[in-house]
Amino acid sequence: MAGGQDGPGMLDEAGESGEQRSMDTNELFEMALQRLRSLYELHEGLVVLDLHERSERLMAERQALLSLLDQFPATGRSKKERATLSYIRGKAFDAGEEYSAEAEQDLSRAVKLDPSLGDAWNQLGTCLWKKGEVQLAHDCWQNTLLHCSNVEDVKGAMRKLSMAHRVKGKNPEESLRLAKELVSRDMSDSHSWTNLGNAYMSYFFSLSLDREDLFRALKAYHKSDQDGQSRDPDLHFNKATVYRYLEDYHNAVLELLRAHALDPELNASEQIVKVARLVNEMHAMIARQCNLKAEKIQSMLLFLPPPAEPLPVGSTEYVDCVLADMAEGWNLGRVLHVMIFAIPNTERPIHLVVSDRSGSFFAVSVYNMPEGKLKPGDVISALSPYMRTCSLPADALLPLPRHPQLQSELVDCCFKCVQVSPGQLLHNGFPCDISYYERPRAVFTVSPVAVRASAGDELGKNTPPART
Repeated sequence: MAGGQDGPGMLDEAGESGEQRSMDTNELFEMALQRLRSLYELHEGLVVLDLHERSERLMAERQALLSLLDQFPATGRSKKERATLSYIRGKAFDAGEEYSAEAEQDLSRAVKLDPSLGDAWNQLGTCLWKKGEVQLAHDCWQNTLLHCSNVEDVKGAMRKLSMAHRVKGKNPEESLRLAKELVSRDMSDSHSWTNLGNAYMSYFFSLSLDREDLFRALKAYHKSDQDGQSRDPDLHFNKATVYRYLEDYHNAVLELLRAHALDPELNASEQIVKVARLVNEMHAMIARQCNLKAEKIQSMLLFLPPPAEPLPVGSTEYVDCVLADMAEGWNLGRVLHVMIFAIPNTERPIHLVVSDRSGSFFAVSVYNMPEGKLKPGDVISALSPYMRTCSLPADALLPLPRHPQLQSELVDCCFKCVQVSPGQLLHNGFPCDISYYERPRAVFTVSPVAVRASAGDELGKNTPPART
């Protein structure tokens, strides 16, 4: 090619052609994005490691990625290339539990250079969320919806907005609306199904108290994990929370074991111990009839009302029954009179050890009631009660290393349990008033943004049962 004539093969001052430099840059970008994906597989727990090893691997992967970014040419980069580099660098700095000023700076530069970078907006929202700038984080995710056409980035922003509405916005209805819209856009997206399950669980605990919402949450979680092999520990933890609240203790333990295997630093093992201790205690107290002598039991049961004509409550008449008359599930139109013999010191729901007039001992779980309303010796009457069999085989706990809090030898546990809310109870013959109601408190694990966290849909792994 004649001197002074431009062309695709012309060499620059370093002796490289523009075509060769473009090819090298494209390769570097591909390598950088691949390293970024690997970094986030570590950060999000998709690679099973203990906390120390994960921390060391994260630091090493981040440093390798930052070193790779230093190999990019210092000059001659397009505006879009500069934006992408800032995005990769910022997202690398944000791969941690704590707020990073470097991440905020780089991600802010990326969206300023290229407002269409949806994942940069999403990650900047994550970064600001960790900083405590809730409204600014919300604005970032909204900007993804305004400026980005990438379907995955838009779905990611909607999931984060749904999470934000239930965690900080205290708006579970809007959270649920967004979660439903997400699923309707892509019925095959497992992340959106997980988000819908979290939204239903939050909606139940904070607003509806409708058992059907817990079943809807379970259905969404099952859609997200149809083969039961999800690598998301938070999903298994939250499924366990729903099972635990419904007192399906066997499935709760199985899900907690899956969560523990995927993330040993999650407090799933502690939750398993709590479940095992509760079930073993209830089983033992029921089997031993609270270690009371038969004469004492019979003298206390004399305070129960005798079999009578149907009991009128409001506009409904309830037919008297004992435990032996009841079927699994709802027992509509029936009333069960019991004497409270013990109230184990457990978290919500309140667990009672009771007996009916026939002398059958079993459990009653009272949902949404504060402590201190009931005491041993009280008579309660359950209207249209729900009955289930609670069980926890000893071998379900074998995968868990022996824990010092599990004092006794493991045994197969099984007992009948009647589940009621204050609106279904007469307490010593009187209906329960509004003072008998309390909102349930739960523990969620939350992976709203890139951060791993938990709560009653609050960030941080701290309170029980549910992770959003």
